[in-house]
Amino acid sequence: MSEDSKFFIKDSDVPKQWYNLVADLKEPMSPPLHPGTKQPIGPDDLAPLFPMDLIMQEGLDNISHRNKIKAELIYNEIDRNTCFSGFSKLEDRSQMNATFNLNEGFDGEIFNNLCLKNNISGINGHRSVGGYRASIYNALDYNSVKLLTECMQEFESNN
Repeated sequence: MSEDSKFFIKDSDVPKQWYNLVADLKEPMSPPLHPGTKQPIGPDDLAPLFPMDLIMQEGLDNISHRNKIKAELIYNEIDRNTCFSGFSKLEDRSQMNATFNLNEGFDGEIFNNLCLKNNISGINGHRSVGGYRASIYNALDYNSVKLLTECMQEFESNN
């Protein structure tokens, strides 16, 4: 059995500056792989270890990349969920506004109430088109998009 060791460092010895090696690499590093799947690690894989806001800030520092991840999350749920369908063709989908509709035979009032119960508001679609519009602009965090997809999943499981 090994003995636990603790190391202490004086405050004056803690580095005050850091150097980012990635900027000087001749070729970009490969993304870290999930040990179980051998696929690139995504935000949900890191969530058991770190708060999602930290993952999005530090692990995925490119705003465009973060927006793409949020858009993929909502569009994957729209495509997967039997209760909803998207308005836009795949090639025309926006990373800022995900538009979708409730499929025929499902009660929109129940979904609307489920959203309100989870403090999700302002997702009503355009007045001439109807349906729903999830605005997933830069300031909206990943967890808010995840909450909407969880509401969609709960709605599907109850219908």
